[in-house]
Amino acid sequence: MTNNPIDWTKIIFGGGSIVTLLGGFGAFIFKKYDEVLKEKYQNLLLEKESLDKELEQAKKEERETREKFIDLKILLENIKETKSLNSEDEKRIKSILYSLRNITSSKQEEFEDYKKAAKWLQFRQKDWVKKSASEAIEKYKHQKLFPWGSRFQFEKDIEKCLEWVYKSLYVYGHPDSPLNEFISQPKIKSPIPYITAIHHLKNNRDRGYLNLAQSKYLEDMLDELIGRIDNDFK
Repeated sequence: MTNNPIDWTKIIFGGGSIVTLLGGFGAFIFKKYDEVLKEKYQNLLLEKESLDKELEQAKKEERETREKFIDLKILLENIKETKSLNSEDEKRIKSILYSLRNITSSKQEEFEDYKKAAKWLQFRQKDWVKKSASEAIEKYKHQKLFPWGSRFQFEKDIEKCLEWVYKSLYVYGHPDSPLNEFISQPKIKSPIPYITAIHHLKNNRDRGYLNLAQSKYLEDMLDELIGRIDNDFK
C-alpha cells in the first residue's frame, strides 16, 4: 500500500492555493495602504485650503488697515488745510479710529498667543534639544554625517536654532532675524540632520497647555526654521 504525503496546505487553507491566498492578502494590504495615502492626501488638501484662507484673510486685514490709515491721513490734511472740523469729518475720524483700535486689539491678542508659544518652547527646550538630536544621530549614525565627538556641538546648534524660534515668536511675532545671527558655522556640514531634528520637534505633539492657535504658531515657525536651514546650511 502506497503512503501518499499529506497535503497540509489543503488542511490549513481549505483547498485554496498559497499563491492565491498570498495574492489576495497582498491586494488587501495594497488597498489599505492606498486608503491611508488617500486619507493623508485629503488631510493635506484641507490643511492647504485652511492656510490659503488664513493668508487671504491676513492680506485683507492688511489692505483694510492701510486704507484706513490713508483715509485718516487725507482727512487730517484737509482739516489742516481748511482749518475747520465739521460734524461729518468728526464722525469719520471716530469711525476710523474705532476700526483701527479693533484691528490693534486683534493683533495684540494674536501676539500674546505667539508669546505663549514661545514660553512653552523655552520651558521644553532642554528636553527637546536632547531628544531631537538623539533622533537625528540615531537615524544617520551609519552615514558618516557626524564626526567623532560632534554630538555636543550638534546639540548646541539645535539649541541656537530654537533660540531663533523663541525670539521670532516672543519679540517679533514673525521671522525677522537672519538665522546666521544665531548660528554662523553649523558643526555638521549637511542640513539633513538638522531638518530631521526640527521635524521631530514639529511632529512630537508635545504642546502642553497651548491651544490650537498657539500650537499652530509654534509649528509654523518651526516650518520657517526648516526652510531657512535648508537654504543656509549648505
